[in-house]
Amino acid sequence: MSLKDVRVKGGADAACDHHLLLGTFKVKLRAHRDSSAQPHCKYNILNLKCNKAAKFNCTVKSKVFPLEFRDEDLNINWAGLKKTRQETCDKVLGRGLNNPKEWLSKETLVFDNAEEKS
Repeated sequence: MSLKDVRVKGGADAACDHHLLLGTFKVKLRAHRDSSAQPHCKYNILNLKCNKAAKFNCTVKSKVFPLEFRDEDLNINWAGLKKTRQETCDKVLGRGLNNPKEWLSKETLVFDNAEEKS
């Protein structure tokens, strides 16, 4: 929300210091996205940089090729591919680690404390 214009109108004829304040706002709306289709966890993609990339590719290929895509309904085919991807990621990559970075490092705190003392 942002404020575009502000105007002050004088008060009534009574002896008071109150003024009417008029403002114009610009409201920005965000798009609502359905989060039910998104995975509820992150996978440990650092394992792909290691030696597990070849194992991941081999596992995906071995599970995708036997799938038969003869159905005319694309939703069924997509559901099969999605299930295959999720199972392979769970098995090979594993869940991602949630290690938030420190906002302030210990060195910064020590430096800040030293400046305050001097």
